[in-house]
Amino acid sequence: MTEDFRTKALAFIREHPIVHLATVDKDRPRVRVMAVAQTDDDFTVWFACGNSSAKVKQIGQCPNVAVSAYADEQDLVVEGKAEVVTDEAVRRRMWRDEWKRYFPGGPGDPEYCLIKVAAAAARYRDLKATGFEAQDVL
Repeated sequence: MTEDFRTKALAFIREHPIVHLATVDKDRPRVRVMAVAQTDDDFTVWFACGNSSAKVKQIGQCPNVAVSAYADEQDLVVEGKAEVVTDEAVRRRMWRDEWKRYFPGGPGDPEYCLIKVAAAAARYRDLKATGFEAQDVL
């Protein structure tokens, strides 16, 4: 892996934050569209979500997840372990006012939580630059 591909992969997910998050529900995959709240330099991906959502329950039962993004002939897949974050300080630090429509109580809303995906692997592909060959970037 070149540092150039790692830099491109981080820029890609930050510029295209609408992704698919796959969880495991018993023995079946479940995929939904999500908006990334933040991607850290180590490919840790953060999402805001509701405490009562099915994905929170699924992560509690099996933390193995995948995040997938595609746009402009590029794609990135991040695989890792997810955890539900309810720590008040972290929730306040990550809060965005645009989420108020989902969580009317603001950062203190008991329904508001975060999903933190700690990346174990990440693969990026730029079809224009390298064709179908994906590059490990983590």
